Amino acid sequence: LLKDFLDLYEQFFSLLAQPLRNHDHPPPSTAEHVQEVAQFADAAVVGSAIVQAIEKSAPLGYAPQAVAELIRKLSGVSSQLSAGSTAAPR
Repeated sequence: LLKDFLDLYEQFFSLLAQPLRNHDHPPPSTAEHVQEVAQFADAAVVGSAIVQAIEKSAPLGYAPQAVAELIRKLSGVSSQLSAGSTAAPR
């Protein structure tokens, strides 16, 4: 019984160690991505988009502003979707 438990334990943790992201579908990073995700999900995780915004803008010295602008754009989509509209903000 202990051997069965240890085998199951090992299988479980080997599954956890595998990447969770499906690389065929990138994480949401644009207003259009958020709209697509909102059709079948209650939320979209945009952490990768924030990291990308920081990486691109930090050397130029405007990372906080770039992240704030990204969040404004993505929040606008989220607000419109929850209000029933499907048009992306410009």
